[in-house]
Amino acid sequence: MRRSLYFIILTLLVTSLSAEKYNYVIINSGKLNLRAEPSKKAKVVGKLNKAQKIEILSKEGEDDLSYEWAKIKAGKKIGYISKEYISKYKPSELDESILLGELRGTSKDKSGFIRPIAYYLKGKWEGAATLAPEINYILNSSIQKKKSYSILGKGGKKVETVQIKENKSAGCQEYRVGGVDLQNKIFKENEKEVYFSLPNNYSTEYLSVKDKLNSKVKEELFNKAIEIIKAKNSELDIKSLKLDSGYIVKDVDADEEYSIARFVVKQDYNELQNVAFIAKTNKSKVDEILFYKHQILSIDQAPYGGDFHFMGSIKNKKEGIIIIFHHNGFDGFINELYNIKKGKVLPIVSGG
Repeated sequence: MRRSLYFIILTLLVTSLSAEKYNYVIINSGKLNLRAEPSKKAKVVGKLNKAQKIEILSKEGEDDLSYEWAKIKAGKKIGYISKEYISKYKPSELDESILLGELRGTSKDKSGFIRPIAYYLKGKWEGAATLAPEINYILNSSIQKKKSYSILGKGGKKVETVQIKENKSAGCQEYRVGGVDLQNKIFKENEKEVYFSLPNNYSTEYLSVKDKLNSKVKEELFNKAIEIIKAKNSELDIKSLKLDSGYIVKDVDADEEYSIARFVVKQDYNELQNVAFIAKTNKSKVDEILFYKHQILSIDQAPYGGDFHFMGSIKNKKEGIIIIFHHNGFDGFINELYNIKKGKVLPIVSGG
């Protein structure tokens, strides 16, 4: 499947400084200028090294400082540096991080890009904010170190390997993407497939994913969706409720099956409401509904559709099953990770 980027990011997420007292300079090479004022034209009063520890002196929204700059103290020197080079993590820690991204094709046969969703570091996932300095550093580091990324299908099956060739901005509200050379190898096996990328050093187990629900499971979840919607809208015409998408995600090793369904109420091309489910199922039976979300869309949102479009899933022994959802928005979109573990579904992080 070849897809072009036709959504704009949900909001321009301004990077906020860590609450930690000390942060670190994250540059990929050279030295960083410490300036007397928050401007690229201001006098240089010092040079900072990669991984140098700094203390943040300015507070969010303080005085008339630009949101792009932070007042910092490095040793005995005080000045300003761009927030683009500040992180609570050391560069060496970010070098060991695991980047999860959505792979998208472009109009050119051999061209594509990885749009970061989240990164995994120190035992937890962090969301890939629009212009997060960590993402910028990780992409540049991946290029310098020629890291290989595994391209995965909806169930985490490896289908190809790519390297990030360039770090660039995209969209009218800028966000970072890593350009890749697809060489016509991706998007041909299955036109409905969506692919994800993870570094080769991240161990995943393959999940079986089918894009068709069992008819009895579909009926049971459909009736539950009617019940949920009618609790808030007793005037619902049942004929207007349709299954938008349905998937069965099966963990063969653990002999566990999950059905992921999304039902919608539409008027012409506008989506008025939706209900999304994650249910533990056993062939034709719903054992337990682990998660559901009901959304009523605003007039502005309705033409673009709503939240909880299933994009894919991966499994890691330590973390369990991770489900990747896509949320549409009238001013962009965002992706979100959910974790299925020990009979519970919990949100992890959102980004990209």
